[in-house]
Amino acid sequence: MMRAQVWWACVRLGALHRFAYRMEVLSAVVSAAVVVFLNASVWNAVVDGRPGLAGLSPVEVSTYAVIAWIATIVSATRLDEILGARVRDGQIATDLIKPLDLHLWLILRDLGRAGASAALTAAPVLVLAASVFPFVWPSRVGSWLWVALSMVLATLIGGQLAFLIGLVAFRLKNVSGLAHFKASATAVLSGAVVPVQAMPDALRDVVVWLPFQGMSHTPAMLFLEQLDGAGVTRALGVQAAWVVGLFLACRWSWARAIDHLTVQGG
Repeated sequence: MMRAQVWWACVRLGALHRFAYRMEVLSAVVSAAVVVFLNASVWNAVVDGRPGLAGLSPVEVSTYAVIAWIATIVSATRLDEILGARVRDGQIATDLIKPLDLHLWLILRDLGRAGASAALTAAPVLVLAASVFPFVWPSRVGSWLWVALSMVLATLIGGQLAFLIGLVAFRLKNVSGLAHFKASATAVLSGAVVPVQAMPDALRDVVVWLPFQGMSHTPAMLFLEQLDGAGVTRALGVQAAWVVGLFLACRWSWARAIDHLTVQGG
């Protein structure tokens, strides 16, 4: 019971930190709205006058473009830069003597951050975009539950990928370049920039099994109710498998990264 309370406190702390900075929230809404509106506008222009794209109707393409970026907004994290900064300024030394597991602490805080981002940034941008662009909402209550679960899994995937990038700081001391590369690769391979269905066959066959597609494509397809019962199970199963696999990779890498730690700063 005590451990569950500690974990919940970590999640709550991440959410409260996001709620605390009002100007940051406002700027996040504005920047997110710009990206979502640009992406939706591009794909609406692409399907204009056409019957659809890769099995999706024009309104579904428009909805996919919006939801894929909404999912990216929620799952996107700066955890890699945060961990890198802690290594660079020497704060990691005090982290290691605290009774909390730094890996779990950061991941749970990021879940709280994602929840706050969903409420403060994603929700208003979604409502605004749905009122401007052709849009279709899920027709079943169960679909909303699957989307919510998928978004939690997407956040866990994104957080642990970022944690692995952050661990590189134990050797290189600076991960800014890798963090930016990861963000760009995620945007492309997740389906946020180009729908996975519209990718070349050879690339799509690879992307559907990578962790990135679970961060945008899967939530968008569940939102569109494009998956049947078996498809829902498989999509969520792939996400869950990546969460477990990345968790094990993080634990293994974390244990070995400490062996290469040299503290800088105060």
